[in-house]
Amino acid sequence: MSTTDWSNIYSLQNYATRYGKYFIVSLTVFIIGIIAGIASGSQLLPLIENVIPVSSPTHSMMESVDFFEEFTTSSIFINNVQAFFLSLLGFISGGLASVASLLLNGMLVGLVVFVASQELSLLTILSLLLPHGILEISAFSMSGAITIRFTHQIIKAFKGERKTIITTYEIVEILVIIMVVVVLLFVAAWIEVNITPDIGMYIVENYE
Repeated sequence: MSTTDWSNIYSLQNYATRYGKYFIVSLTVFIIGIIAGIASGSQLLPLIENVIPVSSPTHSMMESVDFFEEFTTSSIFINNVQAFFLSLLGFISGGLASVASLLLNGMLVGLVVFVASQELSLLTILSLLLPHGILEISAFSMSGAITIRFTHQIIKAFKGERKTIITTYEIVEILVIIMVVVVLLFVAAWIEVNITPDIGMYIVENYE
């Protein structure tokens, strides 16, 4: 990409233009997953409870959602970073694995919201999910954007619409996005441990 203006490599507008529509697709898939998880919660929950051992932590979570369980910033951060890098491998399946991952994770969030709604108000649930969830959802939607765009580039290359599947400039773009995502995930983990519980407790004590 000899004519590429490398001064745009850190431009937000550059990423919005080149990755924006793919980000919106990823975010839309995640939101559809959330809606599907909530809508099918009453049907999915019995199935999940039947296949999960009664002694498992997951079964206990489904029986009584405890949003105030002790976690650490590092454990949440490491878990999310691992999930993010695994989701980047979605390009191997032509982006289908990334889309499926976004949909399933969205459904999991929707299912948790459904379970929590049996005991908590919508205000409380939102206060426990949104402070850190906005950053996490944005981060994983960026992962989807990368893999979907890359798949689109492969298709274009096979159709002869571009000379190479990926250029040096685009590799650097992806590395920049990854660095931004890692920072977002760390901030989200810190918020989840240090801010979200306080907000949740305040809402529960004053509005539940």
